[in-house]
Amino acid sequence: MRLPAFPQEMMLIGIDVGGTKTAIGGVAAADGEVLDKRVVATPALASTGRSFVEHLCVMAGAIKDEAAALGWQCGGIGVSLCELVDLAGNPASGFRVEWRYAHARELFSTIAPCVIEADVRAAARAEAWRGRGRDFRCFAYVNLGTGVSSCFVIDGVPYPGARGAALVLGTGPALNVDPAGQTSSYVPEEVAGGAGIVARYNAAGHNVESALDVLARAEAGDTAATEIAALGGKVAGAGIGFLVNVIDPEAVIVGGGLATHDGIYWHSAVTQARATIWNKAARDLPILQAGLGADSALIGAALSALPAEDSSQRKHRAG
Repeated sequence: MRLPAFPQEMMLIGIDVGGTKTAIGGVAAADGEVLDKRVVATPALASTGRSFVEHLCVMAGAIKDEAAALGWQCGGIGVSLCELVDLAGNPASGFRVEWRYAHARELFSTIAPCVIEADVRAAARAEAWRGRGRDFRCFAYVNLGTGVSSCFVIDGVPYPGARGAALVLGTGPALNVDPAGQTSSYVPEEVAGGAGIVARYNAAGHNVESALDVLARAEAGDTAATEIAALGGKVAGAGIGFLVNVIDPEAVIVGGGLATHDGIYWHSAVTQARATIWNKAARDLPILQAGLGADSALIGAALSALPAEDSSQRKHRAG
């Protein structure tokens, strides 16, 4: 299938607001190429309101001006947000980034037309368009980053649910994944998410800032890091397996920072997912790391901002 046909000079601004860091950059509308990307830390929850939005507006304006000087037209701003986002594009939760009262869309729209989307749906859209999802009619996209979330994609279109909340995977209990075989219950994000991994490791007397540091130490033989990475992977895998049992996708594509690290965490997740899948015919389904890596949500956010007259192109996938 051909890529969406847009003038090469059309650029979209993507903003991926994550729990620990935020990426912002220009994305070519024709092929999804990231033209320019800058990464800043996402501030603590108390500071993620209007002042943070205004800071990002300054950055977006600078990107638009620099692109215009090179002959690129800015077609819109797409924001992927690590929160619930309702069907009208309004932030509907404030667990990590509090934008429910920040008037973010209105502020970004002073620069270019703006759309806000949940980060997992944005990333899933990008993977369906030009990532690992383009080979499948229906797939589950799972994000393993600071938090844990998921999205079901059919014919290239992420399914948002009746209220825009069909993405929660990390806030319910995961059972029967204790390494000793005991029945245990965990809030998945607190064990399998990046923030939880860092908190558990530091509680054992260490001091790291990134979950990837913990995973790297696990690969180097650190006992505490190995146990935390293995259990985190098992909890993530139990969630993936449960998701497969519920929606029966052709494949599972896993993105987010933790999925980019091919080690103990990842292999524990895949092993536990296959052990959790009830239908024998589905146990060998593809479980794939996202093809666009850390840029999935940024590209998907930009794609969400396509002008309304080109919205049908969102269903297209690269062939």
